Parts: sequence; structure tokens; C-alpha cells
Amino acid sequence: MNPRRIVFMGPTLSPPEEECGITFMPPVAGGDLLSLDVGPGDYVGIVDGYFHQRPAVRHKEVLALLERGVQVHGAASMGALRAAELHSFGMRGHGLIYRCLREDILDGDDEVCISHLTSDHGFRPVTEALVNARYNLALAVRSGECSPELADSLVRVLKSLPYNERNYRSALALTHASADEVDRLTGYLDLHRVDLKAKDASSLIKHFIEVDSATQGRSWSLRRTTHFMRWQREAARRSPLYAQTALAVLDICRLFARDYVDFHRIICADVMRRSGLRAGGPPGEAASAWLGLSPPTRRDWDALLKADRAERDDGSGEEAATALWPKELGPARDWLTTTERLAPPTRQRELVRARMLFWQATPEWIAYLGAALTALPCFPELEGITRAALGGPLSSSVLTDRGQADLLDLLTERWECTRPELERVGRARGFKSTQECLAALTSIGIVSVPSIELRMTGDDCPR
Repeated sequence: MNPRRIVFMGPTLSPPEEECGITFMPPVAGGDLLSLDVGPGDYVGIVDGYFHQRPAVRHKEVLALLERGVQVHGAASMGALRAAELHSFGMRGHGLIYRCLREDILDGDDEVCISHLTSDHGFRPVTEALVNARYNLALAVRSGECSPELADSLVRVLKSLPYNERNYRSALALTHASADEVDRLTGYLDLHRVDLKAKDASSLIKHFIEVDSATQGRSWSLRRTTHFMRWQREAARRSPLYAQTALAVLDICRLFARDYVDFHRIICADVMRRSGLRAGGPPGEAASAWLGLSPPTRRDWDALLKADRAERDDGSGEEAATALWPKELGPARDWLTTTERLAPPTRQRELVRARMLFWQATPEWIAYLGAALTALPCFPELEGITRAALGGPLSSSVLTDRGQADLLDLLTERWECTRPELERVGRARGFKSTQECLAALTSIGIVSVPSIELRMTGDDCPR
């Protein structure tokens, strides 16, 4: 089976006209690599990437691909920068620019930056990259068409200009070059200018056309921080397949199901009981022990509801929105320091909850909650509501033009709480922060979702 070959490229070089087995994509931005459907033996190349208009591609996104056995290569521009920074982790670089960055001959990200037109105009560059200017001025000096002093002066001037104002004529106007020197140099550049970035990009394309599937070993593992997992969720919500994922159904329920707080509390309490019994060691072991658990089935719900009623009927008087955890923390106290264990029970539960937020953000935890939702009799209805909300007539009520204040007001109305309570109620619904609530809401893009009830009690209780 032939490996997939994907290259992110824009202003540096246009894709070849003939078919070459490579999928070309626009300049890469933060989150784009996390959306790729690639695996061991596939190839991803980075030439161009955004950094000003959109967040730049993050180092951990590259590491995530490398960890999956994907070959990641870079050249010329953003790709050369990331390859120089991550070569020790297995990212491969191509071309002179990459080598100069890796060996600290060049040490500024702005060396490769340019300003360019939009995709409608083929990403045509409108300024000169500083690294290209250095290269061409060195060639001009070698050819006798420019003095070393003028070349050094031009490099200093270009370096001092913002990247989106760099061009030879503007820089020459800021030097003391004579008219004859200006004419000689501009005439030389018009005839002999070398696009070093394009040359380096061509070497990456040539390599991708010739390579076969391959994987490489690694001696490291990726740490999935809370930021990285947030980027994963953001990428998933941008995917065309978002409506078909467990995350979409979960987002709908967390945002719009009136009794989702109860569902989330019951599931988390059950996980804490079962994983805590198996995790008498350090907090990190307790945090990961749940991975071996199977999500509850319909048959399990009677016991879960009885346990929940017992914990809530113990006279504590706490509201459902805040009573997220069992009154007796049990083995979960291992997650607290000696001093923290002297704090009031409510504070202890808050601390435990904060430490659980890390693994609640993982894709595995999203899948676990999604599987638990499938045990409810109303799950087919939830799937239908999700499809309608994301692809049907309900999607006409978009949120893209609404400000953050309007969205916060919408949440307070839906959740029947005040603005200061949003963060707490959001966490009771499984969101790490108010910002993540807003991210889920804007990804769904609708406001007219009907009232949802998960119906976990009474005659509708799963049997």
C-alpha cells in the first residue's frame, strides 16, 4: 500500500502541474496537523505556514504525528524552522535554509517571513524573505555587481524593516548607494535572482516523489498536556466529520440537556469509586486507573442511581451543580497533600475535581462518556438532535456574528445561573473552563436546540 504524501505549501512554490502522488494543502496553521488522517509510514511535509493571521503550527502537533509513526519533513520556510527545532525528535529537514538554522548560522524566525496575497491570487509573494536577500547579495558580491559594504548595509536595513515591508528598492533608498550602484545591483537581481526558499522546497517535493513507505524508531514519548488536548478538541470540532463523533453528541448534551449535571456526576462518582479501589499508589496512578474500566451499560444504571441517591440524601444539602463527588473521598484523598486534607470537605472535593480535570480532557475520556451516553434509552434521539443541529434546518441560527458577551448571556439563560456562576456550573457539566463552553457552543453554531432530558430516573430509567 502506497503511503499518503501531504505537503503544506503556498507562497514559496506552486504545486507541479503534473500528477505526482502528493496532496498539496495551503500553508499550515495551528491545529491543522491534528486534523490529518495519517498513520505509520505516511509522509507530511511542511513548507509554508501561517504565524500572524492565524496561530502557528505548534511543536507538539509535529511530535504527535512523529509519535504515530508519520514521517514529518520540513524545508524553506515554517518547515525549515520546525525541522531545525525538532530534528532531535525525528523531524527531517531539507535544503540550505534548514541547515543554516540548525547550525545557528541563521537565528531569527523572521529570516523566512514574507507577506503574500490570498489563495485567490495563488499566494503570490509581495515582499522578499531576508534569507533570500542574504543569499542573492552574497552572489552579487561574488559576481562583482555589488560591493561588500553595500551588501552589508542592505542586510542591516532589511533586517530593521518589518517583514511585510522588505524589498530591495525600499532598502536601497535607505542606504547611501549611488545611482550607478543601484542600477548595477537591481539589473543583476532582475536577471540572476535566485529564490533559495523555492529551491529548498523543490528538494523536499523531489524527495516525497521518490520515497517509499517507512517508519522510524524513537526514544521519547509525547506528554499530552491540557493545552495539547484542548488543541485536539478544537481540531475535532473543525472537522467535517464532527457531527458523527461522540464529542458532538457530548457537546450537545453538556450544553443543552437539563439533567446532564446529574449524568456527569453519577459517571464521575462511579469512576472514582472503581478506579480509587484499584489505585492505592500515587495520584498519577489513580488518575489513569480508570482506563481499564468498561463504561456502564443499561444494566448497571440501577446500582449507579441507588449509589447516587445514597450520597445525595446524607443531609449535606448541597445543590446538584456543586455536589460532583461523593461526600467521603475515600482513596481519592491520596490526591491531596497532608495540609489539604485538613481543609473543609467542600474544599477537598474542589481540589480533587481540579486534579481530575486533566484526564477528563483526554480523547479517551470523551470516548468513555460517549459510550456511557449510548447506555441511555434516549441515545438514538440524542443522535438525531445532533445531526439536525449540525446539518439540518436548526443550523440556520448561527452564532458566528455574536459577541462573547451575548454567548455568555445565552449560557446563563440556558443553565439558569448567574454570570459569576458560569465557571462552576460549566465544570459541573464537564467543561474545563468557560472558554471551552464557548468553543463548544460556537462549533455547534446554533441556539435553537430543543430542551433535552436524558431521563435517567423513573419509568425511563435504563434496565
